[in-house]
Amino acid sequence: MGSFNKYPDKQKVCFLSLNLQLMLFPKIKSSSKSRSLFASSPIQKQEDFRSIPTHHYKLFIFCSLVIGFALFTACDQKDSSVGTVQQSEIPSTKKDAAYPYTLVDEDGVFVESFDAAIKADDRYTADNVIFKPSVSYTYKYEFIEGGTKYRFQPTNDESVKFPDRWALVPFGLGEPEIVANFKITTLPGLQPIGKDIPDYNQSVIQYTWLNADLDEAGGNSLTGVIENEKNCWLHPPRYGAFRILELNPFPFAQAPYKIDQEYSWEMKIGPQWSDERWKVWEEPITNKYHYRITRKEEITTKAGSYTCWVIEGKAESELGTTYLTSYFNEKVGFVMLNYENIDGSRINIELIDRTDTANERLSS
Repeated sequence: MGSFNKYPDKQKVCFLSLNLQLMLFPKIKSSSKSRSLFASSPIQKQEDFRSIPTHHYKLFIFCSLVIGFALFTACDQKDSSVGTVQQSEIPSTKKDAAYPYTLVDEDGVFVESFDAAIKADDRYTADNVIFKPSVSYTYKYEFIEGGTKYRFQPTNDESVKFPDRWALVPFGLGEPEIVANFKITTLPGLQPIGKDIPDYNQSVIQYTWLNADLDEAGGNSLTGVIENEKNCWLHPPRYGAFRILELNPFPFAQAPYKIDQEYSWEMKIGPQWSDERWKVWEEPITNKYHYRITRKEEITTKAGSYTCWVIEGKAESELGTTYLTSYFNEKVGFVMLNYENIDGSRINIELIDRTDTANERLSS
Protein backbone atom coordinates (compact mmCIF):
# COMPACT_ATOMS: atom_id res chain seq x y z
CA MET A 1 0.00 0.00 0.00
CA GLY A 2 1.24 3.48 -0.77
CA SER A 3 1.31 6.54 1.43
CA PHE A 4 -1.66 8.88 1.19
CA ASN A 5 0.86 11.50 0.12
CA LYS A 6 0.86 14.15 2.82
CA TYR A 7 4.35 15.02 1.57
CA PRO A 8 5.00 16.53 -1.85
CA ASP A 9 8.31 14.68 -2.40
CA LYS A 10 6.42 11.57 -3.50
CA GLN A 11 3.69 13.19 -5.59
CA LYS A 12 2.58 11.30 -8.69
CA VAL A 13 1.58 13.82 -11.39
CA CYS A 14 -1.55 12.76 -13.27
CA PHE A 15 -1.96 14.18 -16.76
CA LEU A 16 -5.62 13.14 -16.63
CA SER A 17 -6.09 16.23 -14.47
CA LEU A 18 -5.89 18.65 -17.39
CA ASN A 19 -8.77 16.93 -19.14
CA LEU A 20 -10.73 16.86 -15.89
CA GLN A 21 -10.26 20.61 -15.46
CA LEU A 22 -11.54 21.24 -18.98
CA MET A 23 -14.52 18.99 -18.27
CA LEU A 24 -15.30 20.31 -14.81
CA PHE A 25 -14.69 24.00 -15.59
CA PRO A 26 -16.12 24.37 -19.12
CA LYS A 27 -16.35 28.16 -18.88
CA ILE A 28 -12.59 28.57 -18.52
CA LYS A 29 -10.84 29.12 -21.86
CA SER A 30 -8.31 26.51 -22.93
CA SER A 31 -5.65 29.18 -23.36
CA SER A 32 -5.25 29.46 -19.60
CA LYS A 33 -1.58 29.31 -18.61
CA SER A 34 -2.10 27.16 -15.55
CA ARG A 35 -4.77 25.05 -13.95
CA SER A 36 -5.24 23.45 -10.56
CA LEU A 37 -5.17 19.68 -10.38
CA PHE A 38 -7.84 17.72 -8.59
CA ALA A 39 -6.43 17.06 -5.18
CA SER A 40 -5.40 13.46 -4.79
CA SER A 41 -3.28 14.88 -1.98
CA PRO A 42 -3.07 18.27 -0.26
CA ILE A 43 -0.49 19.66 -2.70
CA GLN A 44 -0.72 19.23 -6.44
CA LYS A 45 -0.58 21.48 -9.48
CA GLN A 46 -0.85 20.87 -13.20
CA GLU A 47 0.49 23.15 -15.96
CA ASP A 48 -1.03 23.39 -19.45
CA PHE A 49 1.80 22.44 -21.81
CA ARG A 50 -0.15 22.44 -25.05
CA SER A 51 1.36 25.70 -26.28
CA ILE A 52 4.97 24.51 -25.77
CA PRO A 53 6.91 23.61 -28.99
CA THR A 54 7.21 19.86 -29.52
CA HIS A 55 10.98 19.62 -29.08
CA HIS A 56 10.83 21.66 -25.86
CA TYR A 57 7.96 19.50 -24.64
CA LYS A 58 9.92 16.27 -25.25
CA LEU A 59 12.97 17.69 -23.47
CA PHE A 60 10.78 18.80 -20.56
CA ILE A 61 9.18 15.36 -20.22
CA PHE A 62 12.56 13.62 -20.34
CA CYS A 63 14.09 15.91 -17.69
CA SER A 64 10.98 15.66 -15.52
CA LEU A 65 11.09 11.86 -15.60
CA VAL A 66 14.78 11.76 -14.68
CA ILE A 67 14.47 14.30 -11.86
CA GLY A 68 11.20 12.81 -10.64
CA PHE A 69 12.67 9.31 -10.49
CA ALA A 70 15.69 10.61 -8.58
CA LEU A 71 13.52 12.44 -6.03
CA PHE A 72 11.16 9.51 -5.63
CA THR A 73 14.06 7.11 -5.11
CA ALA A 74 15.78 9.48 -2.68
CA CYS A 75 12.76 9.93 -0.46
CA ASP A 76 12.17 6.18 -0.42
CA GLN A 77 15.55 5.54 1.23
CA LYS A 78 15.20 4.16 4.74
CA ASP A 79 17.67 6.67 6.17
CA SER A 80 16.00 9.72 4.60
CA SER A 81 15.02 12.35 7.16
CA VAL A 82 13.00 14.54 4.76
CA GLY A 83 9.38 13.67 4.00
CA THR A 84 9.59 10.30 5.73
CA VAL A 85 6.22 8.91 6.77
CA GLN A 86 6.49 6.99 10.02
CA GLN A 87 4.32 3.88 9.77
CA SER A 88 3.01 1.38 12.25
CA GLU A 89 0.26 -1.15 11.72
CA ILE A 90 -2.64 -2.17 13.96
CA PRO A 91 -5.46 -4.67 13.37
CA SER A 92 -8.84 -3.34 12.33
CA THR A 93 -11.59 -3.60 14.95
CA LYS A 94 -14.29 -3.79 12.26
CA LYS A 95 -15.21 -7.47 12.23
CA ASP A 96 -17.85 -7.25 9.48
CA ALA A 97 -15.76 -5.31 6.96
CA ALA A 98 -16.67 -5.85 3.32
CA TYR A 99 -12.97 -6.40 2.59
CA PRO A 100 -10.56 -7.33 5.43
CA TYR A 101 -7.91 -4.72 6.19
CA THR A 102 -5.44 -3.51 8.76
CA LEU A 103 -4.89 0.12 9.75
CA VAL A 104 -1.56 1.79 9.05
CA ASP A 105 -0.54 4.83 11.09
CA GLU A 106 1.01 7.17 8.53
CA ASP A 107 2.54 9.83 10.77
CA GLY A 108 -0.62 10.34 12.79
CA VAL A 109 -3.38 9.53 10.27
CA PHE A 110 -4.68 5.94 10.11
CA VAL A 111 -5.26 4.56 6.60
CA GLU A 112 -6.73 1.21 5.51
CA SER A 113 -4.27 -1.35 4.12
CA PHE A 114 -5.64 -4.27 2.10
CA ASP A 115 -4.08 -7.52 1.02
CA ALA A 116 -2.56 -7.21 -2.45
CA ALA A 117 -5.13 -9.69 -3.77
CA ILE A 118 -8.00 -7.32 -2.95
CA LYS A 119 -8.49 -5.08 -5.99
CA ALA A 120 -12.14 -4.09 -5.59
CA ASP A 121 -12.64 -0.50 -6.73
CA ASP A 122 -14.94 0.25 -3.79
CA ARG A 123 -12.67 -1.13 -1.07
CA TYR A 124 -12.12 2.30 0.54
CA THR A 125 -15.80 3.31 0.51
CA ALA A 126 -17.61 0.01 1.18
CA ASP A 127 -17.50 0.39 4.97
CA ASN A 128 -17.89 4.16 5.22
CA VAL A 129 -20.49 5.36 7.70
CA ILE A 130 -20.32 9.07 6.82
CA PHE A 131 -19.02 9.36 3.28
CA LYS A 132 -21.25 6.85 1.49
CA PRO A 133 -21.82 7.07 -2.26
CA SER A 134 -25.55 7.26 -1.60
CA VAL A 135 -25.35 10.36 0.61
CA SER A 136 -24.51 13.99 -0.18
CA TYR A 137 -23.88 16.87 2.20
CA THR A 138 -24.67 20.52 1.41
CA TYR A 139 -23.04 23.36 3.33
CA LYS A 140 -23.38 27.12 3.49
CA TYR A 141 -20.50 29.40 4.42
CA GLU A 142 -19.51 32.96 5.25
CA PHE A 143 -16.14 34.65 4.76
CA ILE A 144 -15.60 37.35 7.40
CA GLU A 145 -12.96 40.03 7.00
CA GLY A 146 -12.80 43.28 8.93
CA GLY A 147 -16.21 42.61 10.43
CA THR A 148 -17.88 42.34 7.00
CA LYS A 149 -19.36 39.12 5.62
CA TYR A 150 -18.49 38.02 2.09
CA ARG A 151 -18.88 35.21 -0.39
CA PHE A 152 -16.81 34.80 -3.52
CA GLN A 153 -17.43 34.83 -7.24
CA PRO A 154 -15.32 33.20 -9.99
CA THR A 155 -13.94 35.69 -12.54
CA ASN A 156 -12.53 35.43 -16.07
CA ASP A 157 -9.52 37.67 -15.44
CA GLU A 158 -6.87 36.09 -17.69
CA SER A 159 -4.18 38.40 -16.31
CA VAL A 160 -3.90 36.08 -13.30
CA LYS A 161 -3.41 32.31 -13.13
CA PHE A 162 -6.50 30.16 -13.01
CA PRO A 163 -6.64 29.33 -9.27
CA ASP A 164 -6.57 33.06 -8.42
CA ARG A 165 -9.52 34.03 -10.63
CA TRP A 166 -12.05 34.93 -7.97
CA ALA A 167 -13.20 37.98 -6.04
CA LEU A 168 -14.98 38.56 -2.73
CA VAL A 169 -18.47 40.04 -2.97
CA PRO A 170 -20.63 41.39 -0.12
CA PHE A 171 -22.83 38.89 1.66
CA GLY A 172 -26.45 38.85 0.55
CA LEU A 173 -26.09 39.39 -3.20
CA GLY A 174 -27.96 36.79 -5.25
CA GLU A 175 -26.21 36.73 -8.62
CA PRO A 176 -26.16 33.20 -10.09
CA GLU A 177 -22.34 33.24 -10.45
CA ILE A 178 -21.71 33.80 -6.73
CA VAL A 179 -20.65 30.67 -4.83
CA ALA A 180 -22.92 30.66 -1.77
CA ASN A 181 -22.95 26.94 -0.92
CA PHE A 182 -21.19 23.72 -1.79
CA LYS A 183 -22.03 20.03 -1.85
CA ILE A 184 -19.87 16.98 -1.06
CA THR A 185 -20.65 13.73 -2.86
CA THR A 186 -18.71 10.47 -2.51
CA LEU A 187 -17.90 8.59 -5.71
CA PRO A 188 -18.56 4.82 -5.62
CA GLY A 189 -14.96 3.80 -6.32
CA LEU A 190 -11.44 5.05 -6.91
CA GLN A 191 -11.99 6.44 -10.38
CA PRO A 192 -11.03 8.68 -12.05
CA ILE A 193 -8.10 9.29 -9.66
CA GLY A 194 -7.21 5.63 -9.31
CA LYS A 195 -6.60 5.31 -13.05
CA ASP A 196 -3.40 7.34 -12.79
CA ILE A 197 -2.54 6.63 -9.15
CA PRO A 198 -2.92 2.84 -8.80
CA ASP A 199 -2.11 2.86 -5.06
CA TYR A 200 -4.48 5.73 -4.23
CA ASN A 201 -5.92 4.95 -0.79
CA GLN A 202 -8.68 7.44 -0.05
CA SER A 203 -12.38 7.58 -0.78
CA VAL A 204 -12.86 9.91 -3.75
CA ILE A 205 -15.17 12.85 -3.12
CA GLN A 206 -16.46 15.61 -5.35
CA TYR A 207 -17.02 19.21 -4.29
CA THR A 208 -19.74 20.95 -6.31
CA TRP A 209 -19.90 24.75 -6.03
CA LEU A 210 -23.44 26.12 -5.76
CA ASN A 211 -25.15 29.51 -5.81
CA ALA A 212 -27.85 30.71 -3.41
CA ASP A 213 -30.47 28.72 -5.35
CA LEU A 214 -28.32 25.57 -5.08
CA ASP A 215 -27.59 25.59 -8.82
CA GLU A 216 -24.03 25.03 -10.01
CA ALA A 217 -21.97 28.22 -9.88
CA GLY A 218 -18.34 27.15 -10.33
CA GLY A 219 -18.06 23.60 -11.62
CA ASN A 220 -16.67 20.73 -9.56
CA SER A 221 -13.40 19.49 -8.13
CA LEU A 222 -12.23 16.06 -6.97
CA THR A 223 -10.21 15.17 -3.90
CA GLY A 224 -10.17 12.55 -1.14
CA VAL A 225 -11.27 11.65 2.37
CA ILE A 226 -9.99 8.97 4.74
CA GLU A 227 -12.71 7.33 6.83
CA ASN A 228 -12.48 4.25 9.02
CA GLU A 229 -13.25 3.25 12.60
CA LYS A 230 -10.11 5.02 13.85
CA ASN A 231 -10.39 8.44 12.20
CA CYS A 232 -12.02 10.74 9.67
CA TRP A 233 -9.61 13.03 7.77
CA LEU A 234 -11.02 15.38 5.14
CA HIS A 235 -9.52 17.60 2.45
CA PRO A 236 -11.28 20.95 2.97
CA PRO A 237 -12.80 22.93 0.10
CA ARG A 238 -9.93 24.71 -1.69
CA TYR A 239 -11.46 26.49 -4.67
CA GLY A 240 -11.58 30.26 -4.97
CA ALA A 241 -11.46 31.99 -1.58
CA PHE A 242 -11.34 28.55 0.08
CA ARG A 243 -7.74 28.17 -1.12
CA ILE A 244 -6.65 29.97 2.04
CA LEU A 245 -7.75 26.88 4.00
CA GLU A 246 -4.67 24.97 2.77
CA LEU A 247 -2.83 26.69 5.65
CA ASN A 248 -5.42 25.78 8.29
CA PRO A 249 -5.87 22.54 10.21
CA PHE A 250 -7.68 20.02 8.00
CA PRO A 251 -10.93 18.63 9.42
CA PHE A 252 -9.68 15.62 11.40
CA ALA A 253 -11.40 13.54 14.08
CA GLN A 254 -9.64 10.60 15.71
CA ALA A 255 -10.88 7.93 18.13
CA PRO A 256 -11.14 7.24 20.96
CA TYR A 257 -13.72 10.01 21.00
CA LYS A 258 -13.45 11.40 24.50
CA ILE A 259 -12.68 14.72 26.15
CA ASP A 260 -8.97 15.60 26.25
CA GLN A 261 -8.09 13.15 23.45
CA GLU A 262 -5.13 14.72 21.58
CA TYR A 263 -3.42 13.88 18.28
CA SER A 264 -1.08 15.47 15.73
CA TRP A 265 0.28 15.24 12.19
CA GLU A 266 2.22 17.45 9.77
CA MET A 267 2.38 18.32 6.07
CA LYS A 268 4.55 20.24 3.63
CA ILE A 269 2.80 22.97 1.63
CA GLY A 270 4.18 24.26 -1.67
CA PRO A 271 4.23 27.88 -2.87
CA GLN A 272 1.51 27.21 -5.44
CA TRP A 273 -0.92 27.81 -2.57
CA SER A 274 0.43 31.29 -1.84
CA ASP A 275 -1.65 34.35 -2.72
CA GLU A 276 -0.82 38.01 -2.20
CA ARG A 277 -4.28 38.41 -0.72
CA TRP A 278 -3.12 36.51 2.37
CA LYS A 279 0.49 35.24 2.26
CA VAL A 280 3.28 34.67 -0.26
CA TRP A 281 6.14 32.19 0.09
CA GLU A 282 8.64 30.79 -2.40
CA GLU A 283 9.76 27.48 -0.88
CA PRO A 284 7.74 24.65 0.67
CA ILE A 285 6.86 25.21 4.31
CA THR A 286 5.91 22.63 6.95
CA ASN A 287 2.62 22.94 8.78
CA LYS A 288 2.46 21.13 12.13
CA TYR A 289 -1.05 20.32 13.35
CA HIS A 290 -2.32 19.55 16.82
CA TYR A 291 -5.89 18.71 17.86
CA ARG A 292 -7.73 18.27 21.16
CA ILE A 293 -11.30 17.15 21.82
CA THR A 294 -12.58 19.67 24.36
CA ARG A 295 -16.25 18.88 24.97
CA LYS A 296 -19.56 17.50 23.68
CA GLU A 297 -22.19 19.90 22.43
CA GLU A 298 -25.68 19.71 20.89
CA ILE A 299 -25.70 21.57 17.56
CA THR A 300 -28.82 22.49 15.60
CA THR A 301 -28.62 23.51 11.95
CA LYS A 302 -31.06 23.56 9.05
CA ALA A 303 -30.10 19.90 8.47
CA GLY A 304 -31.11 18.77 11.97
CA SER A 305 -29.87 18.47 15.55
CA TYR A 306 -26.68 16.55 16.28
CA THR A 307 -24.59 15.68 19.32
CA CYS A 308 -21.07 16.68 18.37
CA TRP A 309 -17.55 16.36 19.65
CA VAL A 310 -15.95 19.80 19.66
CA ILE A 311 -12.39 19.59 18.37
CA GLU A 312 -9.94 22.48 18.65
CA GLY A 313 -7.19 22.38 16.00
CA LYS A 314 -4.08 24.51 15.58
CA ALA A 315 -1.59 24.67 12.69
CA GLU A 316 1.84 26.28 13.10
CA SER A 317 4.50 27.10 10.51
CA GLU A 318 7.04 29.82 9.77
CA LEU A 319 4.18 31.77 8.18
CA GLY A 320 2.18 31.95 11.40
CA THR A 321 -0.62 30.14 13.22
CA THR A 322 -4.12 29.18 12.07
CA TYR A 323 -7.03 27.56 13.88
CA LEU A 324 -10.07 25.36 13.31
CA THR A 325 -12.94 24.50 15.63
CA SER A 326 -14.75 21.42 14.31
CA TYR A 327 -18.12 20.04 15.40
CA PHE A 328 -18.01 16.32 14.59
CA ASN A 329 -20.80 13.76 14.76
CA GLU A 330 -19.75 10.10 14.40
CA LYS A 331 -22.57 9.30 11.94
CA VAL A 332 -22.90 12.58 10.04
CA GLY A 333 -19.35 13.89 10.06
CA PHE A 334 -18.44 17.56 10.24
CA VAL A 335 -21.55 19.58 11.10
CA MET A 336 -19.77 22.93 11.54
CA LEU A 337 -16.25 24.18 10.77
CA ASN A 338 -15.09 27.54 12.12
CA TYR A 339 -11.72 28.68 10.74
CA GLU A 340 -9.39 31.47 11.81
CA ASN A 341 -7.09 32.10 8.85
CA ILE A 342 -3.47 33.14 8.41
CA ASP A 343 -4.44 36.78 7.70
CA GLY A 344 -6.93 37.08 10.58
CA SER A 345 -10.00 36.54 8.40
CA ARG A 346 -12.49 33.83 9.30
CA ILE A 347 -14.54 31.25 7.40
CA ASN A 348 -17.56 29.59 9.00
CA ILE A 349 -19.08 26.52 7.34
CA GLU A 350 -22.36 24.87 8.39
CA LEU A 351 -24.25 21.78 7.24
CA ILE A 352 -27.66 22.69 5.81
CA ASP A 353 -28.78 19.45 4.15
CA ARG A 354 -28.04 15.73 4.11
CA THR A 355 -29.68 13.90 1.22
CA ASP A 356 -29.68 10.48 -0.42
CA THR A 357 -29.36 9.93 -4.17
CA ALA A 358 -33.15 9.88 -4.60
CA ASN A 359 -33.39 13.42 -3.15
CA GLU A 360 -35.10 12.07 -0.06
CA ARG A 361 -34.16 14.05 3.05
CA LEU A 362 -32.42 11.89 5.60
CA SER A 363 -33.42 12.08 9.23
CA SER A 364 -30.91 13.52 11.67
